[in-house]
Amino acid sequence: MEDTKNVEPPESRRQLNRLVRLFDCPHPYYCMNANAWFAETSDYHNRYENAADFLEKFGDSDADMNLVFRWDWGGLGDSSAGDDENPLPESRATVFHVWWIVQRKGFMVSGEFPVTADDEPKLREWLAMRWNKLVELWGPVSE
Repeated sequence: MEDTKNVEPPESRRQLNRLVRLFDCPHPYYCMNANAWFAETSDYHNRYENAADFLEKFGDSDADMNLVFRWDWGGLGDSSAGDDENPLPESRATVFHVWWIVQRKGFMVSGEFPVTADDEPKLREWLAMRWNKLVELWGPVSE
């Protein structure tokens, strides 16, 4: 199978992706903080002080063993991420949520931390590495 770790998307998609800010991407539906049968424990949902704190712990984590499947920027169920008429002020904090599967253990884990628009470049870079892992896994069925 072809190694897709460093596969670049077409130039047109890269340009479009750079124009879309992470905090302008509301995702449909929602995701629980942890598996329903563990919802009452804090063992599988972690809160971090800020993006730097999260990235210090997970920045270099193994993208295969900690397979990210979803992220959301903003308060779940609110409009704190801003919109075209009321963009997110650079200094206003919202919440970044991220979910992953610890594949060898079968655990769904999540984390959250306050973020500002200034955190976007580092989080985008981190998410891009996780996206590359998904492309590698799903490559045979992608276009």
